[in-house]
Amino acid sequence: MSNKQQRRAELIGKLSAGVISTGQAAGLLELSPRQVRRVVKAFAQEGLVSLIHGNAGSIPKNKTAGDIAGKIIEVASDGGSYHGLNTCHLHEMLLEREGIAIGRSTLDRLLVDKKVIARGNRKHRTRRMRRLESPLEGMMLQIDGSPYCWLMG
Repeated sequence: MSNKQQRRAELIGKLSAGVISTGQAAGLLELSPRQVRRVVKAFAQEGLVSLIHGNAGSIPKNKTAGDIAGKIIEVASDGGSYHGLNTCHLHEMLLEREGIAIGRSTLDRLLVDKKVIARGNRKHRTRRMRRLESPLEGMMLQIDGSPYCWLMG
């Protein structure tokens, strides 16, 4: 059990023993009093199992299967038939030639996690200072970069 589940079981035990009230337990568990009553009822019927979430230990529905991920890594890594392709092009090739339908962002995340490709470093933008305001409206500094005297006679 996690620390949160152990703390919840301890507080429910205190609530059942009458040491704390439902309102106090609600404040400590960050639940409403109605939800505390629901949790206490489930705890009385099922025991500690009721504190564990129903999806705990199950595999997510949208998880990429291990064999598909392995095949993608195999064909995209060094020596693979699609080595050197960018993510978008690789996505199209996998769909056309291999029949593997996977999201482009999922493919990108998979390749970065397995260190097949590296994310590019973001280029820092150069900061430029604005010119100083002129003392009079319409007045600007005139600069000539040539070595010749064009403006002055």
